[in-house]
Amino acid sequence: MTDSGNAFRQIYSKLGLKHAMVNHSKEYMTENGINNNMAESFFSRMRRSEFGTHNGMRRQYLAFYAAWA
Repeated sequence: MTDSGNAFRQIYSKLGLKHAMVNHSKEYMTENGINNNMAESFFSRMRRSEFGTHNGMRRQYLAFYAAWA
């Protein structure tokens, strides 16, 4: 589940995965319950920990940082 960005459509179609999306300019959540709140929350916590806890992140340790977010 993602928002209606074009990049996501291309990625999911190339991988052959099912893709559900919500258009935030029209609605917060679709009638079927599709939203991307968990993804937005995760990225918000990652970004906050980058500046508030870790003082920067390195690519090689990204999985470690993500486990703590």
